[in-house]
Amino acid sequence: MSLQNPYSESLKPKDIIKLRDNKKLYEFMNYFRDDYEVFIDSCSNVDDLITRFSEIRNKLSSKDLLNDFIDRINFHSRLANYKSIPIQDYLRSLWNNYINEVEEIHQFCQDNIRINITFPISEEELESLNEQEKDIIVQAFNKLGLAYINFITLVIGLINVIFSAFELECKIICSLGCFAFSINYAKNNIIQHKEVWNIMRRLSRISSSKSINCEICQMQNNCNFLINFKALANIYCYAIKIRMLADYDEVLFKEEQTWYLIKDYFEILKDVIIKQENIKTKCMGEI
Repeated sequence: MSLQNPYSESLKPKDIIKLRDNKKLYEFMNYFRDDYEVFIDSCSNVDDLITRFSEIRNKLSSKDLLNDFIDRINFHSRLANYKSIPIQDYLRSLWNNYINEVEEIHQFCQDNIRINITFPISEEELESLNEQEKDIIVQAFNKLGLAYINFITLVIGLINVIFSAFELECKIICSLGCFAFSINYAKNNIIQHKEVWNIMRRLSRISSSKSINCEICQMQNNCNFLINFKALANIYCYAIKIRMLADYDEVLFKEEQTWYLIKDYFEILKDVIIKQENIKTKCMGEI
């Protein structure tokens, strides 16, 4: 599948509207998986990025920014690890707890009404119950709703946490390849989502413009690395759209099968974070 696709062209929130369609959402996730595989396949090709960072390191040192830069890298690496390492265990625990709670509620209904109730309950089933049984059903329905809301709220929180860890690693890898970005990074300047995305696109030559005031680019005019920054920029675009979907829409949680899409999101980002951390270590050594 081509890396050029309608889902990686912008970070605009309005772009998530098309993902309300299940077919579009599944197509979107296929692009997500394809770009993930392309990026992972390119991650062993780090020699040119190592060379670039050695030049960036020297220039940061000449500007008395190297120590600040290394401190920032260390802090963000630790923070990304704290956020990402336990994430799948948390997700699995949330899912298991939710399923157990649902099963307990269904079992309670069956034990007290003596019939197997499915939710949402039909009018015919409801009419066949006496008042006490109806009260039990209402209580069970309310408990199911609350359990679902609690589950989704916590999943949305984890989606934001894993994206935050992923973005930290994206900032690190951008700072290894772009001198102008590394200066902003070392100075702890505010860096917007779009700036991170655009730097990855520049490092893959999607954009024809060079980084502003980038001495490395002015010397070499070479930002076409063997690591596939184009695929990484696409992954970043997909990830931020999943986060926006979780925050602003309910499409991710409408049908049971979309749960498997969410699990893919976590698995992909967790693996990409690990690969980015490995790239950082190869470029910088153990710092």
